[in-house]
Amino acid sequence: MYSKTRKTALPFFLATLVMLAGCAPVISSEVRKDVDPDVRFEELLAGPEGHTGKTVLLGGTILKVETLADKTVMEVLQKPLKTNLRPVDQAEKSLGRFLLAFDGFRDPTLYTPGSDITAVGTVTGSETRQIGDHTYDYPVISPVEDHLWQTRRSWPDLHLGIGVGTTF
Repeated sequence: MYSKTRKTALPFFLATLVMLAGCAPVISSEVRKDVDPDVRFEELLAGPEGHTGKTVLLGGTILKVETLADKTVMEVLQKPLKTNLRPVDQAEKSLGRFLLAFDGFRDPTLYTPGSDITAVGTVTGSETRQIGDHTYDYPVISPVEDHLWQTRRSWPDLHLGIGVGTTF
């Protein structure tokens, strides 16, 4: 009787571990505890200097990556975050843009325009840049921790054939 229970419990235990691993947060709990929940993106956009030194959790889609001698700067289109901290799919939900200013080098072949990113960082101020003929004041965030999301597929793989097939 004991061995039958043991045989049944082991697969259940392993399946539970796999499910819990899939639910692990993409930003560590140590870093998330420092986030100031009172800083909303609208307020940050309106006056970054008033929030200098505060820790924020932001996400969105990378628009541009600049590699400089001592840092990498990413222009990000802000998007609200889902409960798993992934930015939502719809660009129309964006409230604006911000800059992530990483110390050191981030490879632009990994951090590509169109990729989603979630980051926790410290507000360091603002930077004014041009978007076409428009002057835009970007909040600047110095990331403490980030997560680069895998690119979404527009549709699932389709497999055809019996034995030998093809993938579209």
